[in-house]
Amino acid sequence: MPLTTSERMDLQRHARASTGRADSARRARLILLLADGLTWATIRAKLDCNDSYISR
Repeated sequence: MPLTTSERMDLQRHARASTGRADSARRARLILLLADGLTWATIRAKLDCNDSYISR
């Protein structure tokens, strides 16, 4: 999944945020991992989630 530079910067900001919603930060991390081309198995391990979370 290709991301523009501004999209990537915005997602990284959301992923690092210590305030706000935890699910929003987790979703941002997921998108970044998918954009980096990681496999679902690797993402599952990094985020401690299941396939249905990734597919949504």
